[in-house]
Amino acid sequence: MMYLADSKELSEVKLKGGPDGKNYIGPDGPIGETDREIISFNGKVMVMRWLDPEVAGRYGTMVYVRCS
Repeated sequence: MMYLADSKELSEVKLKGGPDGKNYIGPDGPIGETDREIISFNGKVMVMRWLDPEVAGRYGTMVYVRCS
């Protein structure tokens, strides 16, 4: 569960593999502008960026860190 851009409600998201070999996270359906591209993930830190350039300009790069 994650927040989508400009949403106050949590949404169920899925891991998606793209035809370009990249991985994405977003709501069910084809890869689109509501998704985030996974730039890197090492098991503890995940770095993602929004596909929509306007949203990416407002929110920037997302960094998630797993706490122990």
